[in-house]
Parts: sequence; C-alpha cells; structure tokens
Amino acid sequence: MGNKSLCFYGKVESIHGSNFNIRIEQSMDGKPVVTKKIIRASLSGKIRRYSISITVGDTVKVEVFSRNLEEGIIIFRENKPIN
Repeated sequence: MGNKSLCFYGKVESIHGSNFNIRIEQSMDGKPVVTKKIIRASLSGKIRRYSISITVGDTVKVEVFSRNLEEGIIIFRENKPIN
C-alpha cells in the first residue's frame, strides 16, 4: 500500500533552521484553498544539493503525504520577479 501525495503552492511565512512554515494558497489544479492552513516543510534533496536559497515571501511548491497532512517537502521554488 503506497502513500498518496498532494501538491500545493504556498508562501514561506517563517524559517526555523532547516524547517519552513508555509501558508498554503492554492492546489495544483489552480483552485484556491478554502482554509489557508500553515504547514511545516523541509527541503528536498535536490534543493539542498544545488544550494537553492529560499527566503521569507518566496512562492514554493510543497508535496504533502496522506499519512501526515501537517508536514511536507518543498520540491520547487518559483522564480523571483526581476525588478
């Protein structure tokens, strides 16, 4: 029996060491989430390997597994707008 995963987009609210608090804003199908829940997330292996920096306010893609909906893994960071 495999674990099902859900993907969401959210904004980084705060950083505590290697853990991030992410406010979920929309699901992968583009629909806004009714309850703007905050989950705890850590970095995926490839983001760590390539030293991709994530700061407060960045939009990230988070994968959450069905066994624990309070924790997730950051798998993608959206490109920052160039000013």
